[in-house]
Amino acid sequence: MNLFKKCMVFTDIHCGLRHNSKEHNEDCLDYIEWFISNAKKRNAETCIFMGDFMHHRNTINAQTLDYGIKILSRLSESFDSIYFLIGNHDTYFRESRSVTSMKFASLFPNIKLIDKIVVDGGVALIPW
Repeated sequence: MNLFKKCMVFTDIHCGLRHNSKEHNEDCLDYIEWFISNAKKRNAETCIFMGDFMHHRNTINAQTLDYGIKILSRLSESFDSIYFLIGNHDTYFRESRSVTSMKFASLFPNIKLIDKIVVDGGVALIPW
């Protein structure tokens, strides 16, 4: 059984980059709208995010968190399934994935947080 029919993949959006710049966070949101538009043109029902959603591992600015929630909400509305791999910027500890800033992503029912190796349908999803 295949894990997906058509899939769109992106990575390293780094919400909060440039000192939590509103301009950068707006650019991230605009990118997601462009990404979703292209996914719809290609009939992609699945999204894979490859890691580094947030830029700062130790603190998350409230405004940046708001942008992150908007982005996840748009992705959740637009795809049947989203595989969300944890990247090194998404972890609190450099040597462990035990604490991540992205736990809240799993509150969206169609977002599957990948914080350990998952093999399904011949596809291996391997977080940082």
